[in-house]
Amino acid sequence: MPRTGGVYSPPAGTKGTPNTTIQSVPYNSFVDDLTADANAARPVTAGGTGATSASGARTALGTDDAGNITTGTFNDARLPLTQSGKVFTSSTFLKGSASRWWGFIDNTDILRGALGYDPALAGLFMNLHDATGTFVTGLSLRQNGAITWGGNTVWHAGNDGAGSGLDADLLDANDSSFYRNASNINAGTMDDARLPITQAGKVFTTSALLKGTVSRWWGFVDNSDILRGSVGYNPTTSTIFLNLHDGAGAFVTGLALSQAGSIAWGGNTVWHSGNDGTGSGLDADRLRSLLPDFNVNPNTVPTRGGSSEIQAAYVYNPATGVTFGSDGNIYGGTFWGAAGGLYNWLNANKAGVYTASTRDELNFPIGHTVLVSTSNSYDRNVAVTLYLNGTAYYSPTVSGTALSGTWRSRGNFTGQGYAFERVS
Repeated sequence: MPRTGGVYSPPAGTKGTPNTTIQSVPYNSFVDDLTADANAARPVTAGGTGATSASGARTALGTDDAGNITTGTFNDARLPLTQSGKVFTSSTFLKGSASRWWGFIDNTDILRGALGYDPALAGLFMNLHDATGTFVTGLSLRQNGAITWGGNTVWHAGNDGAGSGLDADLLDANDSSFYRNASNINAGTMDDARLPITQAGKVFTTSALLKGTVSRWWGFVDNSDILRGSVGYNPTTSTIFLNLHDGAGAFVTGLALSQAGSIAWGGNTVWHSGNDGTGSGLDADRLRSLLPDFNVNPNTVPTRGGSSEIQAAYVYNPATGVTFGSDGNIYGGTFWGAAGGLYNWLNANKAGVYTASTRDELNFPIGHTVLVSTSNSYDRNVAVTLYLNGTAYYSPTVSGTALSGTWRSRGNFTGQGYAFERVS
């Protein structure tokens, strides 16, 4: 009878009943069942291996899966000499009183690299080997602080500097030619003794000062070192000088700017808007670019003649537009017409007396009165156009040539006609 869940149960009907005869068939079946169970592989749940062979037992018990080994420690002899890569989650040590090494070999088992510690030398070593396994070179880290590569000292921040013996090809990424180029000096101040007496032109981006309690000068010399010009300051007189010198270096003339406000050129006062004007003594050749002239000439400044008169073709006031003309007329633009002048305006706009004798005169002065014989009726002061009529009359009807200007009726007389006055 098969086991259920690994548990054996006798076949039904095999148990005996007291005071009864044991039946041979059930009994024999029970014995055969026990025999079969005893010869079959005992299940793991019943304390067996679940198999009839060693490999089957290892499989059934899980002993062929290293993942099922959760306790104890493998004997070192059980570990293979050749293993694939591993990840160690804690520190790994090489133990011993003699040198111990981690080695790196190629596929032909030739040592190509090694990392080791020698307790006698108190140093770590990283070595490189050639294709035959022969040592070539290596890095040595000593407990006393020394570092060597191939037997040569390795430099670092703790052993470089003065007296270290370090022979660098570059300094701050620059070779020695960089530091022999003065253009690359960008800090500190050059000692005055290092500056040459003769220099090429310079561009100063900040103020350049001459310091001292006595006069100080900027000079300008020619190729023969002859002084031709100079700019200086005298602290005693508080004056700046700009001087010119001749071919022998002798002073010729100069401009002096005094802190008191005066300016002199060659010892002569220089005029400006702060010291010219009345009482200044300035003797100008021109006034507003115009020359003085006693005569009546254009673009000149009129001056008094021998009799204290001012001679000019006309006098013009640009503010009012009024011109006093040489013809005695006064011209006033918007006042009296652009071209007519005061005289002509008075003639044209004020009452005048006609003194001529032309029979057929058409243009009478303003204020002139004529008598018009007409049977027409006109209101007082009405404007009427008048015409010549024959050789003796004026008429309001078209009979001849019209008179110039505007004429207004000034009243009727005895029913015979009207008096008309020219008003413009």
